[in-house]
Amino acid sequence: LVVGNFLNEMLGLYHNNGDQFVDVAPRSPVGRASLLSVTWGVFFLDYDLDGFPDIFAANGGTDESQGMDARARLSQAPLLLRNRGSGAFENVAPSLGVAFNQPMMARGAAYADFDGDGDLDIAVATLAGPARLFRNDGGNRNSRLSVRAVGARSNRSALGAVVRVSGASGTQWQMVHSGSSYASQSDLTLTFGLGRDMRASKVEVTWPSGATQTFTGVAANQLVVIDESRGLRKAR
Repeated sequence: LVVGNFLNEMLGLYHNNGDQFVDVAPRSPVGRASLLSVTWGVFFLDYDLDGFPDIFAANGGTDESQGMDARARLSQAPLLLRNRGSGAFENVAPSLGVAFNQPMMARGAAYADFDGDGDLDIAVATLAGPARLFRNDGGNRNSRLSVRAVGARSNRSALGAVVRVSGASGTQWQMVHSGSSYASQSDLTLTFGLGRDMRASKVEVTWPSGATQTFTGVAANQLVVIDESRGLRKAR
């Protein structure tokens, strides 16, 4: 789990040990990079489609945060923390150019593939300023599989459905969920980075109704629709 916090509290990055959660942010770059931020939008997304979920955080100060630390600012730059595998993260935001690193007073964030090229783009709402739309150019150098779930017995938006995608590099899972940031809603389509794999050997869906579906040999680099009653088809 990743949780946004107030100034001088850093992001919370909770590792699931099976019987308990441990906050690993204080001993990782996640904590150091976010210590002087007030976070309004935070989520996992695989921006480079390598199969490891990365972290984006949209930040902005408040009247209350001013005066708490001489280093703090109202306008704050976003963070993009790349997952190098095995839960190790690095802050790659400084390498992403002037536009991405321009400070702002963020008040929410969401992701979607707005330009339809396969990788995930990011929208950020700001206080007393224009919204920002960060187009991801180059994330689609790796393969991906995008899955849009449609419920029948379950709710039509498929909220709560769990999708597992297996390939040569291992198995990933994501749950269809609603908002994960302040006053924000990301696309309900699930995007799985497959790295160099050209197909998913298996795609499994567990629906809120309790029903399960399994599909094999699903080609990469496409958007598929999985309907609880009709099965899998390529999106038009």
